[in-house]
Amino acid sequence: MNESKSSRAAFALIEVVVALSVFTLVVGAALTLYQQSILTWKRDEARFDVQEELKYALECMSRDIMSAVEVIDLEQSKLHIKVIPQSSASQGIVDAKEVIYEWDSAKEELIKIFEGKREVLAKKVTGFEVGYYNGNNIATSPENVRRIEIALTARIGISKENKAVMTLKTSAVIRAFR
Repeated sequence: MNESKSSRAAFALIEVVVALSVFTLVVGAALTLYQQSILTWKRDEARFDVQEELKYALECMSRDIMSAVEVIDLEQSKLHIKVIPQSSASQGIVDAKEVIYEWDSAKEELIKIFEGKREVLAKKVTGFEVGYYNGNNIATSPENVRRIEIALTARIGISKENKAVMTLKTSAVIRAFR
């Protein structure tokens, strides 16, 4: 009779060990899925944030290009134009102001300079290219520019070691020259 009680106790101990092992496997799998979900969410959030910043920067530049009255320089990494501010245009004032969009490669920022004020439009920018065209051909002088193409490239992710990038492009026609 004593042997049967000890064998039952041993059997119960084995059941507990097996149950704990199965429970540990299930909890481990659930935690792994949770962790992967969090990492995916953070990666997608970082991608979305970068995309929104680039869209905003391209929208600002397109708006200024469309209201430009003069292209000052033909630099591939800088956009330098004269625009009529919307506030002036709505009041009937035609006073063109200079706007400069430049890329600070050291800080990875796209900066807008207007009336002496510097505004950071986008961060993590790893490339900024401007193409000037007189129709379908590349323009050779500022007076010939009719269309400007812009490409912005930005790093996706938190660390600078991250090699994933996103590139957004746009093209805008200067309305004053239509």
